[in-house]
Amino acid sequence: YQRRVHGATTIAVFFHELPQELGDFAILLAAGFTKKKAILFNLGSACLAIVGCLIGLGIGSSSHAAEKWILSVTAGSFIYIATSDMVPELLGVEGGGHSHAGATGLSPLKQRLIPVVGMVIGGLLMWIIAITEKEDKCADYQ
Repeated sequence: YQRRVHGATTIAVFFHELPQELGDFAILLAAGFTKKKAILFNLGSACLAIVGCLIGLGIGSSSHAAEKWILSVTAGSFIYIATSDMVPELLGVEGGGHSHAGATGLSPLKQRLIPVVGMVIGGLLMWIIAITEKEDKCADYQ
């Protein structure tokens, strides 16, 4: 059973990462990077992701309480990205999350507060989930 789950996870990660890395490469090329420099920057970011993963795994495995905080901060960060960059882009606001006040009709302070509020709400939601989940749910899968 575990081999099938691991195999399916590996395939899913591959099919997620391949287009993402190609997209990152295309963005770097569009930003004026040479092909060689774009590949090096892409490789560098991938290596740093592995380092970050190892640090997170080390901290998470040393303390169960730390794992909950890592997940909360990670989820809050993703919600921050969504509220500051993706949502304005989806709504057709020029410049993504860094638009000018005239483009949205919001004051610069409100523009800055919206992503922060989104990140805090996302972090709080994940924290609530982390403290209310039952500890032994995962015991069946180990």
